[in-house]
Amino acid sequence: SIGVDLEAAARLANVAAAVVVGNERYAFLPDVPYALNDATAMYETLLSTRGIPSHRVQMLKGANREQMVEAVQRGAAEVGPRGRLWVYFAGHGATTGDGGLMLVGDDAKPDASAFEPRSLTLTELEGLVPPGAMVVVDACHAGVSRSGEPLVPNARFAVPTYAVDQT
Repeated sequence: SIGVDLEAAARLANVAAAVVVGNERYAFLPDVPYALNDATAMYETLLSTRGIPSHRVQMLKGANREQMVEAVQRGAAEVGPRGRLWVYFAGHGATTGDGGLMLVGDDAKPDASAFEPRSLTLTELEGLVPPGAMVVVDACHAGVSRSGEPLVPNARFAVPTYAVDQT
């Protein structure tokens, strides 16, 4: 007969890990003031209120597309299908040409050909995280900086339908 270690199974089911990204400084785009402070606050919250051990929280103080993907894949592998993965992103957001949302990598350039390829879409992110993952995004998706400066000159970003007043 195959024995089941119920205690080990319970520990596995409660495994948690996190990926925290604070993209405050961008190489080619306006910076996002306080994004790193917000990410640090989330890091501390995950440790103190969620009880995730510090060795299971990846804190990225600036990340490009590949670094975000790699960190999420590593976190997903660590928790497996029964654990809980937390993903937090603070930085620039924008919309894709078809109205999807994307998290802008810290090396995105202000031209259409090098902007979206250096970003991670939420659709891609959803495909990387295990079921039950908690994804928190602190980003505007209007395609402008806090001062109203466009991230990509002469580009238009779609506004998601849920963000438009339809009354």
